[in-house]
Amino acid sequence: MRACGFSVGFERLMLALTDADIYGGAAAERVAVLYDRPETASAAYRAAEAARGEGAIATVLPSEKKLGRQIERLREVGWQRVQIVGEDGSVRTAA
Repeated sequence: MRACGFSVGFERLMLALTDADIYGGAAAERVAVLYDRPETASAAYRAAEAARGEGAIATVLPSEKKLGRQIERLREVGWQRVQIVGEDGSVRTAA
């Protein structure tokens, strides 16, 4: 038996719908929250929830080795704010 299919990430689908402005409102700010240690993932999710509470679209991602390049790529594809979770769980906005 052969199967064929495709997968679309729910978050990407929602971002596409928001970008298409189907709701007639202003586009929400897009916030990416980066963390580098499993111990700080919960702080990253809390930061994303706080951003969502302010009306933003937020995602949580593990940071890459080349953090500066990752931030550049995120901004290139439309993430206006990038937040980084530190080792102590503190959150700062990338310049």
